[in-house]
Amino acid sequence: MAASYTIKHSLEFSQLVATLSQQARAELAAVYRALARGPLPGQSLLAVEPYSAVPNTYTVPFRGGLLIYVVPPGKRVVGMVDMVGVKP
Repeated sequence: MAASYTIKHSLEFSQLVATLSQQARAELAAVYRALARGPLPGQSLLAVEPYSAVPNTYTVPFRGGLLIYVVPPGKRVVGMVDMVGVKP
């Protein structure tokens, strides 16, 4: 079954990913697979929460911190924005 959402990230997010350990990158890939199936609260098996400071933005726990991402209305895209407090 094809993923219903496309995961995208900026050069800056790619640079953050590059600092992660191989194990952390494998864990991030698993998060990506889950988000691709449904990134919104109620769609995901992950503990997705709205990020109240910015509309259409959500967080999910990851390695002791949070991944922050945006899901633009009407788009089937998950835009990875930042990692806060994540252990590499």
